[in-house]
Amino acid sequence: AYYTMDYIAGDTLYDLMRLKNGLPDHRVARILYQIGGALGELHRNDLLHRDVTPGNILIDSSGGAMLVDFGLAKHRQDLQLTASRDLLGTPRYMAPEHILGRDVDGRADLFSLGMVGLSASLGRSPVADPNHYVTMRKILKRQFPTAAELEIGPELAPILDRLTVVDPNSRTPDAETLQAELVAAFPSIAG
Repeated sequence: AYYTMDYIAGDTLYDLMRLKNGLPDHRVARILYQIGGALGELHRNDLLHRDVTPGNILIDSSGGAMLVDFGLAKHRQDLQLTASRDLLGTPRYMAPEHILGRDVDGRADLFSLGMVGLSASLGRSPVADPNHYVTMRKILKRQFPTAAELEIGPELAPILDRLTVVDPNSRTPDAETLQAELVAAFPSIAG
């Protein structure tokens, strides 16, 4: 038995955003839209990625974004049956409920995607600290600038801020809503 994968000629979003020292809002919105589509498909099948980061997003030669590295992905039922509360993932992109070891759903992946969007806009993470505990405390207490404070444009800023709300009940509820908000703000990204 074997499986095959497409070869993606391109870079990770992490490499691209560092090289460019941040990306324009329209480009970030297109990436969020495409990765939102991938997350929507996962969530409809009760799967969670649990490690949405710039390093796990590949950008192909035509600018298309693809979500990769499903090593931490789990079915929601498996998460509820597992007694272990191991902290797995990349702290600077983890949702607060994930950090606290609480039950997570698709909104945790969306929080991570919002942190990816902030990072892609800035060219770096807004919460990066060499000490992971400091990073996680910043996320838990929402001690990082809003998108508007980071001078991200008025079309993208409110979308990113809704994605990165600490309380999952106040966060963007699902990937379809995210995609609709992105298309309303940036009509040319769909397609």
